Amino acid sequence: MTLRESAPPNTITTTVETTEEAAPEPPVAHGFGTDRVEIKDHRDGSYKVTGVRIGAHDTFDRLVFDIGGTGTPWIFAQYDDHPNQQGSGFDVHVNGGAALLVLVRGVNDPYEAPQGSDGHAPSITDVVYQGWDEGDSRWYIGVDKKRPFKVEVIENPTRVVVDFQK
Repeated sequence: MTLRESAPPNTITTTVETTEEAAPEPPVAHGFGTDRVEIKDHRDGSYKVTGVRIGAHDTFDRLVFDIGGTGTPWIFAQYDDHPNQQGSGFDVHVNGGAALLVLVRGVNDPYEAPQGSDGHAPSITDVVYQGWDEGDSRWYIGVDKKRPFKVEVIENPTRVVVDFQK
């Protein structure tokens, strides 16, 4: 920043520059990253997304897709700079500084629960269900900024867990 004052006659003008250093980003935790993730280790069955929950933890914020039925889904997740509708290509508005596309694949029925999610986590700014097409349940997760994330499929009961590093 440059500070200047008006100078009356016979005075010296001094320019002072200061810089503010941004707080360093924490190191990326084990298992987290910003690259595309695919989990193809799935079991065929008849399943669908039955609920969405959000929670805050000390070192990460979590979004959980509850899966009802039998089988285990195939998952695809990656940051998307231009969220859009599958098929039409029309823009999808996602609140936040970044949008993570998550496909829950092999789903037999569309998501029928109300829009939105239960819970709160500071870094998760939006959850947008974009629809169901050819077995893919398509979701955008808005986050405050592009954060390292990890995705897991957990069983008993089956759920897809997306964690965002704080």
